[in-house]
Amino acid sequence: MDVISTVAFSKAFGYIAADSDFNNYLTTADDMFPAIMMVCVLPWLNWLLQTSVMRKVLPSDKDLVGFGNVMGYAQITFIFRILLMLM
Repeated sequence: MDVISTVAFSKAFGYIAADSDFNNYLTTADDMFPAIMMVCVLPWLNWLLQTSVMRKVLPSDKDLVGFGNVMGYAQITFIFRILLMLM
């Protein structure tokens, strides 16, 4: 995760240095892997997952742990970079 975050955000999340799973991201990834594989094998499930009912149970950028936490960090980084380009 540190390599990916360094490439994407120019900053490592610190998983390796702390030898820890911050925000349960890696645990969440392991738990969600079967569902991710189902969407890869059956692409029409992606449409179902994007319905308003399902969005309430899927990760959100407001989550404090897991994928949602990384989504929120990515959104903040993106907005920061856009603002820097506009200055």
